[in-house]
Formats: sequence, structure tokens, C-alpha cells
Amino acid sequence: MDLTFNIDEYRQPDSTQAWAQAWATSNYGPALAPQISQLMINYSMLAARRKYELMDMNVFSLVNYNEFDRVIAEWTALVSAAQAVYDQLPSNAKASFFEMILHPSLAGMTLYQIYYAAAKNDLYAEQGRNSANQYLTQVIDWIDQDANLTMTYHGLLGMSILQ
Repeated sequence: MDLTFNIDEYRQPDSTQAWAQAWATSNYGPALAPQISQLMINYSMLAARRKYELMDMNVFSLVNYNEFDRVIAEWTALVSAAQAVYDQLPSNAKASFFEMILHPSLAGMTLYQIYYAAAKNDLYAEQGRNSANQYLTQVIDWIDQDANLTMTYHGLLGMSILQ
């Protein structure tokens, strides 16, 4: 809605960062606003690389330039930074932060971890390695974590998906 009411302000190259900073300040206060706005920007860049529904285990390379490893490291760093901010928030701000920042970050990382482990499983199975089985186990563990994350999200504020 900010864009609708003031289009000229958002035609500047740095307007996204300025908007994110203003949003974070208005919702979480000035102390954590720089970190929160950067989390929003970083999440947006990582999520925009590939739509989740178009992601699969062959999108990033396991063998060239450590591409998939670097992508996983970026998601892991994002989640660590988001968790650090979450831990500093007062209890009355945690649910909204979880919904807006932490959950999407965790969900994105989880999806990428599933495909990373599946890609490792596939590669190692092709190579005839017994260690392929540990990556199959990781896929199952990440899927379980995704289900638990969904339950956590829907359990916020006393809600339940079973109701």
C-alpha cells in the first residue's frame, strides 16, 4: 500500500532497503530494525533465485564450484541470523516475527536441504557408494522437520490445524 500512495518515493534504487527499514522499525522498533530489514532483503534474494515449486535436486550443481554447498550455507546463515533476532525479541513480538521472517526462512532452508540431500543420495547411489543411504535418511529427517515446522506455525497463539 505504501507504493500505491507514494510511487515517486519508491522509484529510487535503494527504496527497497529504505522501505524494509521503515517497516521493521514500525513493527519491531529501531534497535533491531537494521537486522530485521536485512533479513527480509536476504530472504527475498534467496527465495527469488528459484520458485519453490520449480525447485528440484538438479537445479544446483554438487560437483561444480561447490554451488549447492554455497546455496545451503547461505540459507543456513540466514536462519541463524533470524533465530538470533527472534531470541532477542520480547515475547509479544515473537509470534509475528516467526510468521513473517523466521518461518519463511526455516521453510526455505528446509526445502533446499531436502533437495540437497536427495541430490547427494542420487549422486552417491550412481557412484555405488554405501554412504548414499545416509542422505536418504537425511531426506526423511528434513521432511519430518518440515512437518514439525508446519505444526509449530499452526500452533502459534493456540491455533491448531486439527480444529
